[in-house]
Amino acid sequence: MKKRDRQHWLRFLLFGIALWVGAGAQAGVVTQVQIRDADGGMGADGASFGFYLEGTASYINGTDDGGAFINLGVGTFSLDADWGSGFQSLLTYCLEPTQNVMFGLYANDPVGLTYEAADITDVGYTEDQKQILETLWANAFDDSLTSDVKAAAFQAVLWEISIDDEYFFTDGNFALNFNEPYTLDVILQAREWLDNILNGVWTTKVDLVALHNETSQDFLVPVSTIPGPGALAVMGVAGLIKRRRRS
Repeated sequence: MKKRDRQHWLRFLLFGIALWVGAGAQAGVVTQVQIRDADGGMGADGASFGFYLEGTASYINGTDDGGAFINLGVGTFSLDADWGSGFQSLLTYCLEPTQNVMFGLYANDPVGLTYEAADITDVGYTEDQKQILETLWANAFDDSLTSDVKAAAFQAVLWEISIDDEYFFTDGNFALNFNEPYTLDVILQAREWLDNILNGVWTTKVDLVALHNETSQDFLVPVSTIPGPGALAVMGVAGLIKRRRRS
């Protein structure tokens, strides 16, 4: 292809992208969502367990900051999400182990907080870590809803790759206490799943995005749950939200 032809082709491509983005804006691309507690926005009375799906909540013994072992609350979040056509059920997991949920903790909150959908790499994860999350979700998410151990293991994998550069579960800034029997069960399940991903046993993936709020805990959601062209906007246009990536 001649240089002039390449230039014309590039201009045409950029013009097409501009038209696509502009058309999406005119069509009301959805990239924002209201998140609240699944119980119609009823307050959880300050207890994080009030947000968890029944049968999945538990404590694991460990640390998320490299300090002393403490009991860490884990489970599948059972929330409501409204993309503009009414609240619907959202089952998800935490992306930020040191950030609290800031809606509905102490009072009824029927509206909840506004979150924005963003690429996972814009909220502190690398592209490789994003691939791990998407493979984990595709192969273990449904299974994680079946018991508290599996829900805890799913959450442990997310936190391990979020906090540490090497994934051992028993040392580093995110470390679990293998001397505590229940926590050991969680470690063994988490290791099995992560090994399946890293060793190529699991290859199926599902496209995920982060739901981000600056003052509240971030969550994961499959792109397929975002209505209309909003999912394409999130996946195709980089930089909706730019946060400092973890060092």
